[in-house]
Amino acid sequence: FATRFSYHAPHWSAYYDGYFNINRDSGLMMQDSDWEDEQNPFQKSVFSESKCRLNSGWLMDLGLNLHPDWAIFRDVSPIIGMRYQYFYFTTHDGYQVGLDGHSVDLPGDGIDFKQTFYQWYLGGLVSTSVNTSGIWRSLPTATLRLQADYALARAKNEDLHLLRRGERITRDNTDGHCWHFNAAMAMDLRHNMKARFDLDFQRIVTHGDHELSNSFYDIYFSFSGAKVWSDMFSMTGLIEFSF
Repeated sequence: FATRFSYHAPHWSAYYDGYFNINRDSGLMMQDSDWEDEQNPFQKSVFSESKCRLNSGWLMDLGLNLHPDWAIFRDVSPIIGMRYQYFYFTTHDGYQVGLDGHSVDLPGDGIDFKQTFYQWYLGGLVSTSVNTSGIWRSLPTATLRLQADYALARAKNEDLHLLRRGERITRDNTDGHCWHFNAAMAMDLRHNMKARFDLDFQRIVTHGDHELSNSFYDIYFSFSGAKVWSDMFSMTGLIEFSF
């Protein structure tokens, strides 16, 4: 489900985009690998694949677009903002295999996984009108908007293995960057209604620390070298009302 609110002033505009999930079950499987051989710590020894549901997913984008009447900004206007993204998954009804050939079913819930991204971005926005009458007379005039921005990103995740004894939790705290591109085309259908089509792509890459804890076994250790990355691509069609 998506919402958008915007405010336009003579030399600046502000907007808020919000998205949250309605459906929960995923058509894709979640995969997990672990290192369980203490004598060979650099070799993954077990692999699991499970069904997955998205308990909660939130994406929020708050931005400020500056468009002063300066020649340098007539075609490209600067944009600044922040994004917040949160995903909470639970795996269920999977199976696990090991390098030694053993396999086992994993009935019920298996792993709770929470991932959060914080981004502070700076970029540019180009907006222009496209005359479509040369293509098809009945098509309305379209507005094309292109945005590209670069963000400093901070990521946090928590992984709780529900089937292991105790409370085995792993956490990653990482920092990095994000590249984001967006292309949107809007066409006027009536005086207060537009049809809009969006293409959006983000690539987030962060590095930092990894920690493992389990109070039942009095285990706690951490090390650097964790890498978290995420690619997100979306295509959206919507009807926009102005009031």
